[in-house]
Amino acid sequence: MAWRSLLAGWVVARVGSPHRAEAAPAASALKVEHRHGQVVLMWAESNREAAARYVVRASAQPITAENAGAASVLAQLPPSSANDWWLNPETYGAPLETDPRTGKKPEVPHRGFAYDEPVDEAGRYEVVIRWEGDAARLPVTVDVTPRRRQRFRPAPGTVCTAVAIELATNQELQRLSATVEPNGLLSLRQVRLTAAPGTRLTVIAAK
Repeated sequence: MAWRSLLAGWVVARVGSPHRAEAAPAASALKVEHRHGQVVLMWAESNREAAARYVVRASAQPITAENAGAASVLAQLPPSSANDWWLNPETYGAPLETDPRTGKKPEVPHRGFAYDEPVDEAGRYEVVIRWEGDAARLPVTVDVTPRRRQRFRPAPGTVCTAVAIELATNQELQRLSATVEPNGLLSLRQVRLTAAPGTRLTVIAAK
């Protein structure tokens, strides 16, 4: 579709300050897709240092190195941002627990988990989380940080409550609460998955 090509010309991903873009782009092969009412950006990362941040900018005009500083900043993302829908504890400063069966830390903290397309509304965020690993390991828990929320965006400091429902029995597994962090992140710890069909997690912001 023509609008996709046009949008791809408006949005770039770069490393640097949100107010100053570097001359050379840090990402290549930028692609844009429209999915379920959301615009999805995909790109190939360069071999930058771990402290780098990808700054996504938008403008009504084609973005160049000369005018990038005037473009609106839509988001700032860390490297490997495609993997951070599931909270990686070590990325956020919390030690990752060793698996008692192997004596080693998991190579990928979110491996074995899958999720359905979330419901992203102004007053509610809902997602089904499934365990696709060895069923003998159930029950398991996972820390969840919903990413790329479009409509469910409570302000920092807002207390959110969550209910986890086991899909196999439609029984409530647990109630959780978490406070939106200053950077807008919302992390729900130790969400329980007890059966193969998965757990439906519904998050609501306090009024």
